[in-house]
Amino acid sequence: MPRSALSEFVTIIRGCSNRCTYCVVPAARGPERSRSVAAIRADARRRVQAGAREIILLGQNALAYGTDLPRPATLLDALSAVHDLDGLRRVRFVTSHPAWVTEDFLYGLKFLPQVCEYFHIPFQSGDDEILKRMNRRYTAAEYIEKISMIRRIFPEAGISADVIVGFPGETEAQFENTLRLMKRVVVNQAYMFKYSPRPDTPAERMGDDVPRKVKEERLAALIDTQREISLRLNRAQIESVMEVMVDTADHKAPGRYKGRTRCNRVADFTSHKPLAPGDVVNVLIESATPHALVGRVPQRKPRSPR
Repeated sequence: MPRSALSEFVTIIRGCSNRCTYCVVPAARGPERSRSVAAIRADARRRVQAGAREIILLGQNALAYGTDLPRPATLLDALSAVHDLDGLRRVRFVTSHPAWVTEDFLYGLKFLPQVCEYFHIPFQSGDDEILKRMNRRYTAAEYIEKISMIRRIFPEAGISADVIVGFPGETEAQFENTLRLMKRVVVNQAYMFKYSPRPDTPAERMGDDVPRKVKEERLAALIDTQREISLRLNRAQIESVMEVMVDTADHKAPGRYKGRTRCNRVADFTSHKPLAPGDVVNVLIESATPHALVGRVPQRKPRSPR
């Protein structure tokens, strides 16, 4: 999720205690260690005073935030601490482990209107046996339940995911389960990777037995599937009005801008009046690609944005 200087990451928790078998983070960075709520607020305030208009709270598993503090806290506490900073327009958080997503957390977000309706929730595989060997601690059916919960509470939410193909021992049938899950949950964006062993991880000891050519073919199939899904979801927004924060202006084409919606869709649009990075405008969506919405700022006041 590349960002401009208007959007700043604030680390809220370092390390990871989930111990997924393919991941080097627990060994390299140790168990989860949360920063204090006060330190997070001070860090965010400094960045907003320097010009940031969006703060992204960052953690390998952001939802685990605060469980290790002397006075336990939650991600909602961290979000609340930065929510009312003067000059801040938006707040986001990444990443969320599916096992930690709860109704209480989602309903808590309803009281924080600056927090955007965007969730990055990796599923990694759609096969239960592979998920077990990855030590992900959920099944494909449980992942579907979590995504359904999010969409029930936030119907307009943007959702992205991470997916790995070619994990040790992955059969064609197991890969088909991943493809089936991708078609079932229909996320807006997926970050897709070929498995490669990381030193001193349990998965490295399982052997890298899926041929490179097979990994490439499976990855290509995922990419094609996700491209179709992203295009369909983006086209569904045509003729709607969406709130967009300006990231950049196209200096070669005056009046053309790039920004992001609250649900983290990229928007390429034109405006009849000059805009500056950080401005928030309503954009009428007129067309779409798999990677972006395309539209314009209406000269007349449009209907309420999504």
